[in-house]
Amino acid sequence: MSMLSHPRTASRMSIVAAALLVAASGQALAQLSPSDPGPQPGTMLSNAPEMTFETTEHDFGAVMNTDTPTVKFKFRNTGSAPLTISRMTASCGCTTPKTDKTPAVYEPGESGVIEVSLKADAKLGRTHTSATLETNDPNRRQVQLHLYADVRRLVTFEPPLAQFQQVNKGETPTVEVRVIGRSADFAASHVSFTPADAPFDWKIVDTAPFEFKGETLRATTIRFTVKPDAKVGNQFARAVVRTNEPKMDLAELQVMANIKGHIETVPPVVSLGSLTPNQAFNTQLRVNNRLRKPFNVVKVEVKDSSGKEIQAKFEPVAPLSATPGTTASTPDGSSFLVSFSGTAGDKDGTYNGEVVITTDVPGESELRIPFYGYVRATPSRPRAAVAPAGARPAQTQTQPTPAPAIGPGGPAPVAPAQPQGGK
Repeated sequence: MSMLSHPRTASRMSIVAAALLVAASGQALAQLSPSDPGPQPGTMLSNAPEMTFETTEHDFGAVMNTDTPTVKFKFRNTGSAPLTISRMTASCGCTTPKTDKTPAVYEPGESGVIEVSLKADAKLGRTHTSATLETNDPNRRQVQLHLYADVRRLVTFEPPLAQFQQVNKGETPTVEVRVIGRSADFAASHVSFTPADAPFDWKIVDTAPFEFKGETLRATTIRFTVKPDAKVGNQFARAVVRTNEPKMDLAELQVMANIKGHIETVPPVVSLGSLTPNQAFNTQLRVNNRLRKPFNVVKVEVKDSSGKEIQAKFEPVAPLSATPGTTASTPDGSSFLVSFSGTAGDKDGTYNGEVVITTDVPGESELRIPFYGYVRATPSRPRAAVAPAGARPAQTQTQPTPAPAIGPGGPAPVAPAQPQGGK
C-alpha cells in the first residue's frame, strides 16, 4: 500500500489543501473589497499632481493700519500630472489671495506663486487671517495659507474717546485727549465736529514727546469742553482731528456726555403692578428741582397706549428734605405732586401709557414719564409687570397713595395754581 493511499495521510492532505484554498480566497476578496482606503497622505501616486510649498505661514510683524502688506507663498508641482488650483477663498474681506497666472494650471516640475495681501486698516492688535486653496492634488484637496500681523495705528488717541462723566446742565467740565503720531514732527492742528452744532468746544494745549506702550512718540493734547447751553440728555459728536501725517491727515474720535437737567421725576418710571381687567388705579409721582429752586408745572396730560385720556392733577408740595423719607414743612415751589387715576384695559397683557408734564424751565419744558402694568383676567400668584425696554421700574400701588406733606388747603384743582415764586 502506498503512503498516498493510506487513509490518515489522505485526510491530512485534504485539510492542508482546504486551508490553502481559504487563504487564497481571502487575499482575493481583500483586493476586491470596496472599503480599500486608497492612497494615504504622503503617498506618491503615479500620474497624479503633488503641491509642495516652501512654507504655508507668514508673520508680517508690526504694520501700520494704513498699510497693505503682501507676501508670496512659493510652491512647486512635484507630482507627475498637471496641478490645478480651482478655487481660492479668504477668512475675511481684509485678505486677498491671487495666483501668478490664469488659468492656474501647473505642469509637473513647474513652480508657482500665491500672492496674499492684508488690508491692515480692518484690524488692530495681534491679527490672524488665512486663505484657502482648492486643488486637484489627491493628498491635499485644500491648502490653508496663514498670515499673522501686529497692526498698530499710525495716529491714535489716548484715551480712545472723550467721555465726560454725568454733567449738570449749565456746567462746563473739560476732558483732555492726546493725539499720538509716529513722525518726528507730528502735530494735530484743528478739530471739527459732526454734527456741526455739537455742544462741545476744543482747544490745542501743546505738542510734546510722549511715552506710549513702550515707545517714545509725539502727542498733541486737545482739551474738550462741554458748552454751557448743552441740552439735557445724552449728547454725542464725532470729532475730526486734522494732523500733518500724510497717510492719515484726518483722524476721528467720539465725544460724549450725559447732561442731567435740574428737573427730575420720582420715580422716573411708574409701575402699576398686576391689574385685573377694567380695574381702577390711582397713583402719584413727584416732580422736583434738584437745586431746590422754584419753578412751575404748567400742564399735565396722561394717555394710555390706546390714546384714551386719563384724569390727572398736580399741586405744589413741600420738598423732600435731606433726611430720607421726610419732607420739609411747607411748599417752596421746588416740588410738585402729580396724581393720575384711570381704568386698566379689558384684555390680558401689558397696559401702558405716558405722562407728559409741561414746565416753565428753559430746556426742560417737557418731561415724558412712562407708566405700565400687567392685566391678568384670573389673578393667581402676583406677577411682576414687564417694563418697557430700557425702563427702570419703581413700584407704586394700585390703590390711592397718600400725598406726602402737601400743606394746608387740600389738593389743588386740575388747572395749575398761581406760579409759586420766580424761576
